[in-house]
Amino acid sequence: MTTTAARPVKPREHIFIVVLMGLHLVVCFAILYKNASHSKTSERLASSDSISYVEIANDFTSGNFSFDYVKHFPHRQPLYPALLSIAMKLGHGDRFYLGAVNVLLASASILLL
Repeated sequence: MTTTAARPVKPREHIFIVVLMGLHLVVCFAILYKNASHSKTSERLASSDSISYVEIANDFTSGNFSFDYVKHFPHRQPLYPALLSIAMKLGHGDRFYLGAVNVLLASASILLL
């Protein structure tokens, strides 16, 4: 019966992951900035489905936490609009900040994996 010891992780592997994640963030934020700064592509950032999340985030930003958007069974959970409302408050409604929420959530998911 043989036992295999866990291979020690080298510091170079951690540096590679940090550099790769940094590159990923730079590229994503550059593309987001390009899209948010042009009016033609900026409109697509708030499409038909995401506009409802932005409306809920507007309610949260103004202090309305009554969940008026729930008509029957709640089909939208408040966590994502709550994150959007923080971005709206910090960025004064700028679409770059709204898109940054998605980039940061995606990066956190990649890092967790």
